[in-house]
Amino acid sequence: MFRARQHDAARIALSSCAALFLAFHTADVTAAVAGRAAEDSLVRVTSAAGGITVTAAHKRLADIAAGDVVDLPAHIETGGDGTLGLQQSQTHISIAPNSEIEIPAAASDGQLIARLVQWRGNVFYDVEQRGIEKLRVETPHLVAVVKGTQFNVATQGDTTTVSLFEGRLEIRTPDGGDVVEIEAGEIAIRSAQDAAVRVLRMDAAALPAASAVTADASAAP
Repeated sequence: MFRARQHDAARIALSSCAALFLAFHTADVTAAVAGRAAEDSLVRVTSAAGGITVTAAHKRLADIAAGDVVDLPAHIETGGDGTLGLQQSQTHISIAPNSEIEIPAAASDGQLIARLVQWRGNVFYDVEQRGIEKLRVETPHLVAVVKGTQFNVATQGDTTTVSLFEGRLEIRTPDGGDVVEIEAGEIAIRSAQDAAVRVLRMDAAALPAASAVTADASAAP
């Protein structure tokens, strides 16, 4: 009887130790996953050159260099010679000269950017594949809804042009009155006076040239 009780006590103790180990292990794994998610959500500078003005978390940043973290909300403007590269997880954004973008605060708190406003200029987006959540790139004349692809947005004066280099892209008017889907090699264009989105085929010769321009901008020291 005594030995049986000893055996039961040992089994209970072993089970308790196993449960305690599992609890600590699960907590460690959860913390590690949360840590990786928080790290992936950071918006980092990959390149910076020329005149750049960045206001991050309502504070004007004096100097911008590769490796810096841009806190949200962020407002970014580049001058006539300014270029800026940003990265969040595997999404890359290359901002050309004379451009202005805004990343709202709602995109923070450990999440991937869900919304970005491009007020003017030329920006190349290389967006990693996403699940359910999409990225909205809003301009005064067009809205691009993205799951993952490569495209360029140019907003000049009263016209916005979206050039798609791979995959598919949903394009909307800001009021949602017109919605189209474009494929690689196509351009969506809309001016302030247009009621609908126009879709054109991209000149095959212009496709690699456009890619080269954006690549040069993102690689600027």
